Amino acid sequence: MGELGGLLWALAIGVPLLILAVWLDVKRRRRVEGEPARGPGEGNPGYLTQSEIDGLPAPGIRRPVLRTEPRGERLEIGLADPGFADVNGRVDLKDANVLVIDGTGVTMRELMIPISRHQPLVLVARGMDEDVLATLVANRKSLTMPLAAVITDLIPEVADLTGALPVSVADLRAGYLPAGHLGHATRWITDGARTWIEPHPPLVGTT
Repeated sequence: MGELGGLLWALAIGVPLLILAVWLDVKRRRRVEGEPARGPGEGNPGYLTQSEIDGLPAPGIRRPVLRTEPRGERLEIGLADPGFADVNGRVDLKDANVLVIDGTGVTMRELMIPISRHQPLVLVARGMDEDVLATLVANRKSLTMPLAAVITDLIPEVADLTGALPVSVADLRAGYLPAGHLGHATRWITDGARTWIEPHPPLVGTT
């Protein structure tokens, strides 16, 4: 039942992700190839334009402005796209999973399963394609997913603070993502330029 439930959950989340990925891919191709002519009475094309993505409301509930610095280790890492921010101008995730991607060129195909299974989720990479970011932002806004992405060279620092083990794009493509490779944070806050990571407290060993 556990595996079946996980599959159903992945499908429930993965289908909207796939739909948005397809819409954005169509948008990208039409941007390159040009908009096809539409006959009389035909409606608008069935895909999200960038302006429509930008126009989606930011998720979350507006809260008072923070007067003190958040708890945790501060790193000079901002959001990969401002569209990830909530109505307060930041991402604030509790008990966040952290996926550190080693390398560039990751696509939505590789990210769909991690996103569906490991929310809240922060994606950390040295680079990410604009179309992938646009799809992630669209899902963040339209489905209010607890999701964020950051682009940084501070991979070792993030891995050290969260306990994450970097996963290659090739491994993700092959579906290889052991749970032990994910990092974790009690709280992860990122705004336009900074990140605060509050690590999970260390486990108390027995002697």
